[in-house]
Amino acid sequence: MDIVIYMKIEDWRHKTEIDITAFWSMGRAPKNFKAGERIFIAIMPKGKECRIAGFVVCEEFRPEDLNGETLIWLGASWHSLYPTIPCKHFRGFRYRWWGNDDKEE
Repeated sequence: MDIVIYMKIEDWRHKTEIDITAFWSMGRAPKNFKAGERIFIAIMPKGKECRIAGFVVCEEFRPEDLNGETLIWLGASWHSLYPTIPCKHFRGFRYRWWGNDDKEE
């Protein structure tokens, strides 16, 4: 099951560079997620609404390593979405991020 995470635009630029192995720390891990699934990334450009810009493929998932390297991906796995998808601003992660069913997990 894919998830979406929110990050600052500066983090997004860094964590999607082609030659980087990136990680994301989480305070709590998604229960229905596993390596190989997609991590959609939502960002909020200055003065604009929150948007889902694209996704990466999860290389490694460590649900026991909370506040450490919970999600790991290769920057080279970045896929842009065009057009980007508007979404509500949120913290943490979500399983569902479309339509009226927006709710934080």
